[in-house]
Amino acid sequence: MHGLSTFGGEERTVGTVYTPHHFIIDTAVEISVTQNWVLVMEAVGDWKSKRRFKGITTAPVKEPAGIVYSLAPALEYNWNANIGLIFGAWFSVSGKNSPQFASAVIAFNYFK
Repeated sequence: MHGLSTFGGEERTVGTVYTPHHFIIDTAVEISVTQNWVLVMEAVGDWKSKRRFKGITTAPVKEPAGIVYSLAPALEYNWNANIGLIFGAWFSVSGKNSPQFASAVIAFNYFK
């Protein structure tokens, strides 16, 4: 890294940035209520190691390790074995050094 970048630093920064590693576990449960309707619950754990910097700078480049746990409850409707629609929410429930978030999600599924 030379100078200011998206990682931080300043004009006189010279060094190497070691980007964090991610480890993600994503698991889900689906319960068929009828032939067409399905209840879905997805749980995600996302662990991130810290970002390190070796070199010379007067401005911070480091980023701490972080973790976030999130849930994604959803409802799925399948017209037949090939076509379906899933919609729900995805939101964080806890974490450290990670932003909280909430989002709506929707996906159209087509299998040939």
